[in-house]
Amino acid sequence: MEGKPPHPGPIDQAATPVGSSKSIWSLMVGVFTSPTYTFTEYCKKPAIIVPLFIVLVMVGLTGALTAKQGAMTQYDLMKHSTVIPQEILETMYQEALDTGSFNVRGFIGTMVGYVLVSLIIALIAWFLGSFVFGGEAKFKLVWGTSIMGALISSLGGLLKVPLVLAKDTAYVSLGPAAFLPVKSFASVLFSLLFYLDFFAIWAIIVTGIGFGIAFGISQGKGIAICSIITLIGIGLLVAGTVLGLSFAGVEVSFI
Repeated sequence: MEGKPPHPGPIDQAATPVGSSKSIWSLMVGVFTSPTYTFTEYCKKPAIIVPLFIVLVMVGLTGALTAKQGAMTQYDLMKHSTVIPQEILETMYQEALDTGSFNVRGFIGTMVGYVLVSLIIALIAWFLGSFVFGGEAKFKLVWGTSIMGALISSLGGLLKVPLVLAKDTAYVSLGPAAFLPVKSFASVLFSLLFYLDFFAIWAIIVTGIGFGIAFGISQGKGIAICSIITLIGIGLLVAGTVLGLSFAGVEVSFI
């Protein structure tokens, strides 16, 4: 199709000299430094196991090390409820206090959750790229591309851990949410900006570049695919939080 960037296909792979392909480790580093070249090489021989393992370790550690702050944040929100009985709130508070510094359930649960979410993201991306933006790619390549891009957002989450532990709160942002006067998930604006921090925006751009190369479409369309998926995901997270807090009798505001 006219205007499309070159897409690595059978001819491209056959023309690649033996031993010229980059290792998956160098490609994972390249995601941060030279995404266009990296994904061009990655599409020739997509690998999933190693990047998926690295991402799982990072998200698992983040979930395990910040489980206590997450549980306490949930209690801090629920304690303002007008419908939850006091004894339940006391139980929530005690469970938050009893959460260890390394929560095994948080480690495993976060990893399992990521695998499921990453498959959903890849499925939506494959649908948008194939049927909306007119590209073509195998599902494995799309899934692998999204995982490679997730190296950035996962690293961002892990880098927040020392700040979360130092401040003893889950309300730590590496983006514009840090400058808001109200830091609470009861604020719609804070919730939106909390999930859209510097690393999330970086990951959107890089993963979008990867989608563009994988589908053989423009990078702009690839970034559009990733932006749509991100906005849908953040919208569902914020909507779910608002509904949950509202049903729990907790006041929610935009600011």
